[in-house]
Amino acid sequence: MIVTEWLQAQVGFSITGGVIPIALQQIAKLHLLDAINFEFVVNYTDCTEANAAGIAVYLINERKVDVILGPPCAAAIIPVGILSTYYETLMVAWGFASSSTLTDATRFPYITTVVPNYRQLGYALGALLIEMEWEIAALFYGNQGAGICDNMMSDVTVRE
Repeated sequence: MIVTEWLQAQVGFSITGGVIPIALQQIAKLHLLDAINFEFVVNYTDCTEANAAGIAVYLINERKVDVILGPPCAAAIIPVGILSTYYETLMVAWGFASSSTLTDATRFPYITTVVPNYRQLGYALGALLIEMEWEIAALFYGNQGAGICDNMMSDVTVRE
């Protein structure tokens, strides 16, 4: 796992990590993966591309992980995703993993995300405009914080 305390309230491991034992208990209770022995290797990233990529290489080459969970930060997901393709290692992207870039199955055949992407938001917004017979919609966003608003705006807007 590649986790962070960056933007701790949204994707910090100290807030989100508690779901893991709950999920494992439910999996065991339902006998879904009885033959699988889970081991989690946790590494923290500062959410920079280079740091997260280095951790991914370590997890794949040194720890021989089967799956990478994370990183949850938008800037770090793409380089780790590229490495997951190169090493043919599964990756589960979560947190700020909404960029429609991640839906390119040719570029990222080993990635799955657990959050909807912004292109889907754009389709929903388009359907709402049609249903309500609106011609113009405005999206307000800020550029401080997680750094994901630019991805959202490029995925949901139409430029003529």
